[in-house]
Amino acid sequence: MPLLDLEILVVVGTRVRISSGVLLMLSEANIPVVTHGRKSDVVLVNPFSVRIAEVRRRLYKISEDPVWTTSIGMKFIEGKLYGMINLLRYLTYKEVEKGKDVKWVLSQLDEVEKLMKEEKGCVVVDVWGLGL
Repeated sequence: MPLLDLEILVVVGTRVRISSGVLLMLSEANIPVVTHGRKSDVVLVNPFSVRIAEVRRRLYKISEDPVWTTSIGMKFIEGKLYGMINLLRYLTYKEVEKGKDVKWVLSQLDEVEKLMKEEKGCVVVDVWGLGL
């Protein structure tokens, strides 16, 4: 039987031995292997078949695209800014629990978040007058 005509390999019983070469060949041909036993069933499926060199080639090709690298860089910076905002908000709430009046910080954080959402990207806003 040619390998092209094979859609699935079903093994019944637990005392059957299959070499790793056969499993590799079936995996490269995207043919699932099902082993049925008394107590359990095992399914071996190759979800995708991609060579490492192909992945590297695609990654290098993508990384040379300035639009893609700019987009990823902006998302990275935006994530960092949101992380700092969340940390500052958390620390502010800790100060509120101690009885300190720091609600002005929360209002400034809300303003910065609103500006970031309006711009849909990274915005450096000097709301505290730090000369940024």
